[in-house]
Amino acid sequence: MSKHLYIFGGTFDPPHQGHLGVIKELKDKTVIIAPTFANPFKNQSKYSFKQRVSMLKAMLDYEKIEYKNLDNVIKSKSEFRNEILISDFKYEYVCDFVSWIKSKYDCTLTWVIGPDLVEQVKTWKNWDEMKLELYVSKTHFNDIRSTEVRKGEKELHPALRDFK
Repeated sequence: MSKHLYIFGGTFDPPHQGHLGVIKELKDKTVIIAPTFANPFKNQSKYSFKQRVSMLKAMLDYEKIEYKNLDNVIKSKSEFRNEILISDFKYEYVCDFVSWIKSKYDCTLTWVIGPDLVEQVKTWKNWDEMKLELYVSKTHFNDIRSTEVRKGEKELHPALRDFK
């Protein structure tokens, strides 16, 4: 039987309380947090890919939310449980991540987005061919955006104050 995985992708530039809300909303699911190496819809990220992955981990550590590195799970070929996994697979397009994860596992995928991306999804490369389920979060983007954090209009998560 194939496993159902929820993929929470995005730039996470920087990760913030809204992202944390989505992660908590999906706590009873197997969630792969998958920051994109480069977002084709955005200019260059403020933080490097490596920094953004480190920031996600620091935020989860601060919040005492357990997670595993996806790469470790793949190498050990362990079964997914209801857990949070962080991926450091470098992708630009959702279709590239989807192809990669499907090459590793027999799984059903659901891509997680905030309500602000519902219309944009239709413009993603190969969206129709991927035939992904879509999960629109109920707790995230309505009250905070990464742009606001980068501009200093909203505060960084307390775990991230040393990332400048």
